[in-house]
Amino acid sequence: MNLSQTLKAILVGFCFGIGIVWLLAAIIPLTMGLNSAKFIRDCFDDISSISVLSGGISSVIWLILAARGQKKKKKEELENEMLEYFRKQNGNAEKD
Repeated sequence: MNLSQTLKAILVGFCFGIGIVWLLAAIIPLTMGLNSAKFIRDCFDDISSISVLSGGISSVIWLILAARGQKKKKKEELENEMLEYFRKQNGNAEKD
């Protein structure tokens, strides 16, 4: 992975982690019959710290998944190139 892909994976993962925590902080009080705005105001510090922690963890996970996907893609490309090479070799051997 090059630098821009790495930074993009980290940024997307961080935003995903923060977004999920804030979304849950807004939805869960509603399902419990509480005032969501009051809950967020009362627990703002806790939600903020958990969202930053979740963003960090999510960015690391996102980076690992992106690297694995890139590795798998390169492996498949190499396999396809090898298959094409051996097909050409077999075609040349049959002509001889």
